[in-house]
Amino acid sequence: VAQALLAQASHLIASRFEPQAPPLPRSGAALACLPPGAAGVAMPAARRLGACLVCLLGLLDRSSAEPGGHSAFLARAGKGGATAPSDGGRHVMTLYHQTSKEAGLSILREGFWMSKPWAICGAAIYMCPTIAETDVKAVGGRGYIIELQVDVGRVRTMGPVCNMAMNEKRLEKQGYGSITLDRAGLFECVGVKPCREYVIYSNDRILSMKGYEHHGPVPRWWKALHPGARPEASLANATNSSAQPAFLP
Repeated sequence: VAQALLAQASHLIASRFEPQAPPLPRSGAALACLPPGAAGVAMPAARRLGACLVCLLGLLDRSSAEPGGHSAFLARAGKGGATAPSDGGRHVMTLYHQTSKEAGLSILREGFWMSKPWAICGAAIYMCPTIAETDVKAVGGRGYIIELQVDVGRVRTMGPVCNMAMNEKRLEKQGYGSITLDRAGLFECVGVKPCREYVIYSNDRILSMKGYEHHGPVPRWWKALHPGARPEASLANATNSSAQPAFLP
């Protein structure tokens, strides 16, 4: 309810000051929101505030693909390694996910849980191709790496804001098994290149997992989100490693 109200508020703010401006995209549409001045985009103050509110939803609501998230939106993402990918192609990659040690050990025992359905690529499991990139992406708990062998199949490249309406069935209809995107220069990735993510929709694509401690650099935006928190602490709402922090100073 809170998320819907915020989205409506952002739309009302924009329409109040700019009657001719088109409405912001609804949940489930591709969310094309850019920070002020990004990629040469000029955005009046009212639209900028509205877009900021919507993008913040993407940060706050991309709950972890981990046990212990918001139970009303959790759904198991299949059983790890149980079936062969359905897109027909086999392409195994080593990928990484950073979280707290407590959440990481739970993932190793039980597998990942899907993120909320309005995450940037929909309800999914989000990973990075390098450990360094998880340091940028880990919004919630930190200090523990899950290293995965993942059969990503045929990979679809998408833009930096992806598509919240995407899901496993739709992706497979298009002939793909996973998604990759690079958010370099945007949101949490300002000054970071590359800043990549890989997205899958089922634990069935995960062939193996192992975990170990890791203490990388902590971004300034993380400290702003969690004032006074220790990076290695298990946060109540540990979030997906690939959630974007939108427009933090």
